[in-house]
Amino acid sequence: MDQKETYTMRFPVDQFDSLWYSAQAFGAKTAYGFHDGEDINLKTGGDSDLGQPLFCIADGEVTSVHDHATGFGKHIHIRHDGPWGTVWCHY
Repeated sequence: MDQKETYTMRFPVDQFDSLWYSAQAFGAKTAYGFHDGEDINLKTGGDSDLGQPLFCIADGEVTSVHDHATGFGKHIHIRHDGPWGTVWCHY
């Protein structure tokens, strides 16, 4: 019997509509062109989102992890392959 693969994607945080907002949307016009990501923050402001759990949007492969000296913390890059093609996420 052939098993059909199923692919699902999820939002990287829980309760987005009630707790979070889009600080800079994908495709927004910027001084350098267009923003190629989605920046999300807690509605409570400041650094209140530090330490909050993030979730991978789909199964994937971690391709790199590093700390930024600029104070942005750990950065994780994940490659997701699925029927949508290849998506690279930067957390």
